[in-house]
Amino acid sequence: PPRWAPVSVATSTIASASNTDGSRGLVTALASGDIQVQAAIGSVTGSASIEIAPAVLQSLTVDQGSILTFPAGISSALTVTGHYSDGSTAAVNGSAVWSSSNVAVANVNVQGVVEAVNVGTAILTVTVQSISTQVSVTVTSALVTGITLTPQNPSVALGLPLQLIAIASYSDGSTAD
Repeated sequence: PPRWAPVSVATSTIASASNTDGSRGLVTALASGDIQVQAAIGSVTGSASIEIAPAVLQSLTVDQGSILTFPAGISSALTVTGHYSDGSTAAVNGSAVWSSSNVAVANVNVQGVVEAVNVGTAILTVTVQSISTQVSVTVTSALVTGITLTPQNPSVALGLPLQLIAIASYSDGSTAD
């Protein structure tokens, strides 16, 4: 069988060529650039020029998960990671395009901040280049974020009753007593 190798030491830092049975002739890219690979049997050789392009985006993940739950009125920033053909990963929020299947339930802005608007479910889609992934967002009822008693700092004479009112504030900006 032929013996495979990059033509020069300089190109061997860009790619390697296998001479192992079962993977003979398999060229593995190590860096982007142009290389010349050669196969030889004795003094007879053949060569090929190969252009190794930079790694390409293959998939996306939303770091917070693919199924999210937020109470109404809450906003949260989502982060997106790109997974590349060379096994590397990188944050890709700056080039992500977001959309929501139901903005009345969950809206998402260009920075990836999701706002839980009303009870229900929406699907968020994030796209980078031509690669997309989706996140299911369920919005639950608003949470109590505080309670205010009125009147505040009252005074009452000994033996007389005092009526207090408790007003609950919720994560969606609403109030109730």
